Amino acid sequence: MIYYDIKIYSEVIILPKNVLNGVVHTRVATVSRDPTSEKMTFVLISNDNGGKRYDWDSGGQYEEVLDVNGARYGQLNTLFKDHDRGVDSAIATITNTRLEEGQIVSDVAFGSDSEAQRVETKYKEGILTDVSIGYEILEYKREEREGQIDLVTITDYEILEASAVGIGFDSGAKKREKEITMADKIDPAVAAEAVRVADIESENKRLKAEAKESKRVADIEKVGGLYKAEPALIARMVADKNANVHTLNSEILQARMDETPTVEVEVGGVPEAEKMRGLMRDSLSSRMGASISLQDNMFAEASLSDIAARMLGIDPMRKQEIASRALVTSEFPALLIDAGNRTLEKEFDAQASTWQEWTSQTELRDFRPVDVITSVNSGGKMDEIKENGELKEIERGESKRTWGLKSYGNKAYLTREVFINDDLGAFGNIPTDFAERAANRESGDMYDLLRMTGTGANFVMNDGKALFHVDHGNLGTTAFSSTALTAAKVAMRKQTGLNGTPLNILPAYLIVSPELESEAMTLLASAASIEDAKNNKVVNPHYKTLQLIVDSRLTVATEWYLATSSRTLQAGYLAGSGRRPKIQVNHHSIQGVEYETVFDFGVTAISYQGLYKGK
Repeated sequence: MIYYDIKIYSEVIILPKNVLNGVVHTRVATVSRDPTSEKMTFVLISNDNGGKRYDWDSGGQYEEVLDVNGARYGQLNTLFKDHDRGVDSAIATITNTRLEEGQIVSDVAFGSDSEAQRVETKYKEGILTDVSIGYEILEYKREEREGQIDLVTITDYEILEASAVGIGFDSGAKKREKEITMADKIDPAVAAEAVRVADIESENKRLKAEAKESKRVADIEKVGGLYKAEPALIARMVADKNANVHTLNSEILQARMDETPTVEVEVGGVPEAEKMRGLMRDSLSSRMGASISLQDNMFAEASLSDIAARMLGIDPMRKQEIASRALVTSEFPALLIDAGNRTLEKEFDAQASTWQEWTSQTELRDFRPVDVITSVNSGGKMDEIKENGELKEIERGESKRTWGLKSYGNKAYLTREVFINDDLGAFGNIPTDFAERAANRESGDMYDLLRMTGTGANFVMNDGKALFHVDHGNLGTTAFSSTALTAAKVAMRKQTGLNGTPLNILPAYLIVSPELESEAMTLLASAASIEDAKNNKVVNPHYKTLQLIVDSRLTVATEWYLATSSRTLQAGYLAGSGRRPKIQVNHHSIQGVEYETVFDFGVTAISYQGLYKGK
């Protein structure tokens, strides 16, 4: 249950911007008091109830607003004191709860016992003005706002109880009597009260943090005592602010395993932690589409909730608690990452790719620019050493350009709703989608560079000229045919180094558009010349000389290229990445887990001599 506290100010607050920081601001009416009234009406939720809340996971704030049209109040019958739902804290009955003028309003009749009468008197005398509700969130929506904190609107919720409190949260939730008027000027006392309230909120946050820490310590000591953990281990867990009972459980289990290293620990048929985690990962990976055998896997038919409950040690029937804890702790999101990355790797490797056959790949240590240096005087012949002569020094001139890695990525969200509905298909599609996008980035960038379009449109070689250029001797002018292919081979044979040394290049690949596929296959597969059908004794010079590559990214019907088996185009990957994208958690909270994938990749041309472009 979430306690939604509501604060009333006596007048409209209009303050300078620097005073407004950290204060919950609303336009609130002055309350007229009538001590003789026997009937009290309480505004449980006003139509202007927004307030800031603190997200312990992200360390930031968000604004929470209750949609009055989404309130359920069928169970609301009793007013308690200070959210203590014990019998002795019940002080009034709540009736006729209704939506009135955009607010949730209830009639309240206090009991006849002394405690109820004391609280009623304080409301009548104006000593108490606030009321607080406890409610359970059923549905919500979150909105990211430019330059502002996120807005979370609770669209469906059940009000379970209401309490008399000293200081609340919603500036419009209060005891309502007779006449309501609006203040229309700034009162210095109000400004001071606003600052005081901000101080109170800050103190409340500090107290909540202390309470959270006290509970963490108490839980660790309780579990440690229950499992007879070593006092030194308990003390270390208490001192480590990031440790909790799950950390302690892992330490205790590891200690037990270290005591009996040759025996697998099993309790009631459940394997030790790491093996159990592996079975869970296999089950999730299989449901995401990976081909994995689940024979003898105890989690083969388990739902997301079942797996999370077993991992966290929670009653599997308590689905709301399972969802809340599974999404805010690190263990379950990390398990989904393991399963997701396994699926992503398989899907990424399975993507159809044609460019890797005729290019080279390398790994780069970091994101710093890498030099591609061309030596002007490389190659040539060795000079003769005459009698008593000296070796002649090679004059080296160099030109260079740089290339490097770029980072690409996307993110996706596993919501609380998806988790509770056990809709793993919605999450299982995420790794597959990530894999397809990364593979499309690879192939797209490589063929863009080859075709000098898209991301490769502005690429130039060391000499400042395009990859295919008349001055490079690698740009043809005729359509694809046996004659054109012969001319292209001759041009590549005659390629020279920058100092004029013949390179005698032999192409290994013919790359064509889908429209030229049949014609190219016929040309390369026929032993006899296809240009003289009447004379089958004429040899086809192109028979089995080239490996055919066909790719739909060649969108111009007449496109065709020749490439050598090395030193043409090159792809780079970040070292240690496995040359694949990786999934990781960016943020997780009770509302869900945000997953992102990052792919570090780059392309460049090593040499233009090993490539030829037809018309």
